[in-house]
Amino acid sequence: MVKFLGVAFLIVGMVLELIRRSNAAKLLSLKSANATTVQDLLAISQHVASEIGGGNLREYVKVRGRATCAEPLRSELKHELCIYYRMSVMRVYEELVVKMDENGNRLEELERREECVAGNTRMIPFQLDDGTGVLNVDPEGSDIETVQVMGEFREHHDNGSFIELGVTSGQPNVTNSPQSGKTLGYRYEEYIVPLGRDLLVLGTAVDRGEKVTVRKPTEPGKKFLITFQDEEVLTESMLKTLRGAKWGMAICLGAGALLTIVGVVTGK
Repeated sequence: MVKFLGVAFLIVGMVLELIRRSNAAKLLSLKSANATTVQDLLAISQHVASEIGGGNLREYVKVRGRATCAEPLRSELKHELCIYYRMSVMRVYEELVVKMDENGNRLEELERREECVAGNTRMIPFQLDDGTGVLNVDPEGSDIETVQVMGEFREHHDNGSFIELGVTSGQPNVTNSPQSGKTLGYRYEEYIVPLGRDLLVLGTAVDRGEKVTVRKPTEPGKKFLITFQDEEVLTESMLKTLRGAKWGMAICLGAGALLTIVGVVTGK
């Protein structure tokens, strides 16, 4: 038992180390990117095109502006205008499970479980307006921050084999799964990036024709971030996570190693 507890601490410590490394890479990317305005970036693009030809701009930048789009998405559950959404519907049910106790006696227990019956993620290219100009953003492959606009559980009532998906009529339907357990209800969740929100975009600026687009970097180690936070708040958040992960990792690895050794020596 002691040995298994030690292994558990070691695993937690390794997970914390992965978290620390991920945040360290993000912080390094944030600090190494060139802070710029859209106006300055467009000027750089024109200069590069005049010197060596169009299509050669590759600038790792951070730009803050307002998300705009002529034809935005409308989220499936809350019908919010957005440039990104992620939704899911989870069926919550009870299932009869047969177990054996330590004496070999047969036990029947009801366990609460969940299964995904609907889910979707969509994103579209959008424009970023910082007041000095407008550039395009291709969010594919980004680490994107969202806000939750729906998170609720609805009890199921036996009034048919379909439930309504969404908060208004006219939404698609989901068939009640007949193969397992009594349905207790459905858990609805939706996360979006709303249209019109201020965003900090960290990525590689490239020129496509007369337009500049920020997209996922091709260079290893450089992160592609889209967040609501400004640079100062984001930096402080990353530093706090780094400190917490560092101390947590040290404690877990130390305790894990000690418990594992004790378990091996004592045979427990």
